[in-house]
Amino acid sequence: EASIVFSFTRSAFHVEVTGPRGIIEFLKSIMPGKRIAELYVALGYHKHGKAELYRDLMGHLDRSSDRFEAAPQDYAQKTAGHAVRPAEAANEPPRRRGGC
Repeated sequence: EASIVFSFTRSAFHVEVTGPRGIIEFLKSIMPGKRIAELYVALGYHKHGKAELYRDLMGHLDRSSDRFEAAPQDYAQKTAGHAVRPAEAANEPPRRRGGC
């Protein structure tokens, strides 16, 4: 199966083509289960992949009632490993510590 080739080479695979869209359409035809964003990233076109991922996310949010919500502060502190800035301080520029 063709998808096996791309699963092992994600970080070290780049295809040089004039326009990657044509090769993406071909790969999508033989691997219909792969998302377009994944195919771009698998070929080394990370910015294209990020743009497609964003389009997928925005499309999903337009078609659904799903919404983002802020994680509770204690959860954010545990997962980040450092203190989270309070909401009122988030709009202020970060403080500089010594030096230049």
